[in-house]
Amino acid sequence: AAQWRGDPASLRLVNLGINAVYRFTRDDGGYYLRLSHVTMRPLDEWRAATDFLVHLAQQEVPVCRPVRSRGGQWIETMYHGGLEFWGTVVTEAPGELMHANHTDLRVYEAWGQSLGLLHSAARDYWPDSALPFKTIDGIWANVTPTAHTVADAEVRAAFDTISAWWADLPRRDFGLTHADHRPGNLLWDGTTARIVDFD
Repeated sequence: AAQWRGDPASLRLVNLGINAVYRFTRDDGGYYLRLSHVTMRPLDEWRAATDFLVHLAQQEVPVCRPVRSRGGQWIETMYHGGLEFWGTVVTEAPGELMHANHTDLRVYEAWGQSLGLLHSAARDYWPDSALPFKTIDGIWANVTPTAHTVADAEVRAAFDTISAWWADLPRRDFGLTHADHRPGNLLWDGTTARIVDFD
């Protein structure tokens, strides 16, 4: 937390999974620190996600803004107990996690607007060619061997049907998108649906 000018005494764990996510504060509000062991994800993937997030924030897409460390870095290497971690920090977003049972239609309109703004900003994003980004075709190809080994014949048949449908779709460039755009990764503050979780 101190590397981002935060109060170390305010640090508290909020989520522990592939990443460890901590909240801390400083004089101007709340922040979230995400840590991941270096073996969980290559540094170039961290750089790609962070570079895209920086671009989105600069284009006024409703996201949590990334924060540079005291050393001016978007990503810091940290050590604890002989282990090495990547760490990034973003500003805290106001609001509550969204869900799929809102009765107020403004929630869904804001959700669509946020995703539209993201896609619009992605059209103007020109990353370093060395940064890796996954494609939907690549993800589908990675899933295919697993789907074909499923014991349930009905699941295999459904996968093959979807694969055939997918293969016939026209390939258009819609730019980058958020690969996990779901209610659990959006915060609603009564006005804006803010997109989070860009790793």
